[in-house]
Amino acid sequence: MSALLAVLRRPPALLRAGCRWASSGPALPPAIGCADLSGDRALVRVSGADASHFLHGITTNRMPEEDDDEGIYTAFLTAKGRVLYDTFVYPAHTNAAWATEHGEEPAYLVDCARSRLGELLTHLRRHKLRSKVKFGEVADWQVWTCWDAGSTEAGTPLAKPPALLGLADNRVPGLGLRVVVPAAAPLSVQAPGLTEVPAASYALRRILHGVPEGEPDITVGGSLPMEVCLDHMGAIDFDKGCYLGQELTIRTKHRGVVRKRLVPVELHALDAAATGTYDAGFDAGAPPPLVALHRADGTGGGRRGAGVGELHTVVGNVGLAVVRLEHADAPLVARWDGPDGPRAVGVAASVPGWWPEE
Repeated sequence: MSALLAVLRRPPALLRAGCRWASSGPALPPAIGCADLSGDRALVRVSGADASHFLHGITTNRMPEEDDDEGIYTAFLTAKGRVLYDTFVYPAHTNAAWATEHGEEPAYLVDCARSRLGELLTHLRRHKLRSKVKFGEVADWQVWTCWDAGSTEAGTPLAKPPALLGLADNRVPGLGLRVVVPAAAPLSVQAPGLTEVPAASYALRRILHGVPEGEPDITVGGSLPMEVCLDHMGAIDFDKGCYLGQELTIRTKHRGVVRKRLVPVELHALDAAATGTYDAGFDAGAPPPLVALHRADGTGGGRRGAGVGELHTVVGNVGLAVVRLEHADAPLVARWDGPDGPRAVGVAASVPGWWPEE
């Protein structure tokens, strides 16, 4: 674990100036830190002689080579190309600690939303057919994340130490490492130099980067992969062979037109402007799931007034929303009926700087 500490023990980067703090929401995460994600994320074991081939045929990314110890970010789709589960897959059999406990049989751990664990197991069994694979929940290992904002600013992003099972989380630059460790040896114990923070602080960190993960960021069975930026985050290999949901995904890629995407947003009072700073104490008024977004000037909603997007996630005064890109730079507003009457907040969307040019 000394290798991990060596890359994490760097001077922390400065936090964004002007950010306000409040006890009602998570504080900004430290520049160097870690979080236990096992409350929100579960692990599913897929093992057996056909494990790699089986997963390759039902996920969007290319599986690691048999002796490759780096995990991948990928997704399971419906037959019609809608996202079911955004996941990470780790080649557990390459890890010495796993092999000591479970043997060297090919085995992969699928890191998925805990709320969808049962559904994912059902999905795997449905597509098993004659494949020589076995499935099951892994309760004695945990998913952790750790990061060092200063390493990214210095141009030296973190790399996964060989002894750890996981991957460099390259969904966006600087997100850090995602690792899987035995529950009996949590990362905070293995690397005591890290500052452990609640999983909510990690969620805030990725939201500020414009990174979705599970629900409500991604609507199960409702979002297209490119609408939630899975292509930008490296979850899709457009050159791999057939997989479930490939047809619509490839068609969308070749058409070259993605009209709406998930973007980070800032919420603000209607009589105020967006400030570009995080406010943990902002009262958004509990907007309902997927509340519609409209242009503040009342244009662009179509003949039926459907709006130009929908708000998926809110933390303090920031969140994630799917917005039609032609309206992403316009002032937006979300309106809904609350228990005490009509509510409304202003919404300012921004296109992340890490997006590739289209």
